Amino acid sequence: MQGLRAVLFDLDGTLAECHIDFKAMREEVLSLLPRYGLPREGWEGWLILEILHSASQHLPAEQAARLRAEAEECLLRHEMEAAHKSRWLPGVAETLRQLRERGLRLGLLTRNHRAAVELMLQREPLPLDAYLARNDVPHPKPHRQHPLQLLGLLQAAPEEAWLVGDHPTDMLCAQSAGILPVGVLTGVGTESSLRAAGAVYILPSVASLQEVLEHG
Repeated sequence: MQGLRAVLFDLDGTLAECHIDFKAMREEVLSLLPRYGLPREGWEGWLILEILHSASQHLPAEQAARLRAEAEECLLRHEMEAAHKSRWLPGVAETLRQLRERGLRLGLLTRNHRAAVELMLQREPLPLDAYLARNDVPHPKPHRQHPLQLLGLLQAAPEEAWLVGDHPTDMLCAQSAGILPVGVLTGVGTESSLRAAGAVYILPSVASLQEVLEHG
């Protein structure tokens, strides 16, 4: 693929098994809202971080900070528990090594906390050039700033990069940043949902990237 310099990867469901109980995590976060005089209903279709951001806008600064701190404790607990169980998906480590041998720069962006990412990488290192977790950026993905900040670390332009993810929001994030969206079917996204969200390629897994690069 002429002009490709960098590949950005989502974490859960893309590079790693996903053991986070998002339903339980969401329930715990929603249960915090009535303590601050906010409704726990009406958030259907909202992602957890976006719920917290919106809810905080309706509170005085001190209360908003307390809500975010309580919620962060809940999120981190779930993420660390999952990180202890999670392993890289089949073929991930070898594929990333092959991509590095091609001279590509590799980055990871995730809505997980950096501590959970570091735990996984300390146990099973991957050949990544840079990674940015949710607490490393002002606006985590799907905000375009997240991948663009990572590309800055990799010294690559959006038109020189691919973003690989398993969720439709990863595809939307890539498009908003001017990056080519690549979907994988190892997580929550289906072929139809990834295609509808703008995926240019849809692969069985990250391990299929080598074949696409070789044959187009």
